[in-house]
Amino acid sequence: METLDTLRVESLQLVDKAGKTRISLGISRYDQPGLTFYDKNGNQRLIVELLPDGSPCLILADRQRNIRAILRTLPSGAPCLCQVDRNGAERSVLSLTEEGSPAFHLADAHGQVRAGLGVLPGGSPSLSLFDAGGQFRAGLSVLTDGTPGLNLHDHTAKPG
Repeated sequence: METLDTLRVESLQLVDKAGKTRISLGISRYDQPGLTFYDKNGNQRLIVELLPDGSPCLILADRQRNIRAILRTLPSGAPCLCQVDRNGAERSVLSLTEEGSPAFHLADAHGQVRAGLGVLPGGSPSLSLFDAGGQFRAGLSVLTDGTPGLNLHDHTAKPG
């Protein structure tokens, strides 16, 4: 049997016995390589692609084709995991900052960050709370020397 050294195609689709596409390999909408997995009903469920800046991205979708989770690297190279609700709003984001410190943000149904938890570059933990408009309202932290910190701000963003 003769083998080919190279197969050159613009896209490749693997189909099931019924002829439905189950895996597609090709160039994505960002002109980058992409791999898409489909369920038996033809719904995209898993997408692996490179974004325009070349960073990798893994997208998980539910049965209704709604994106529910995104795992990617940020332009800085830091990892980031986003959980998305059924309406497409990012509700939680777990990432590392450019300095390598962990950060966790929780958002409301409109995608507005309402709470943030992190470890500052010096190792101090920090909790920040925001109002519906995204204005910082309260913060709790522990400084590197063990001193606790509490910051409260009124609706004008002035310390209270």
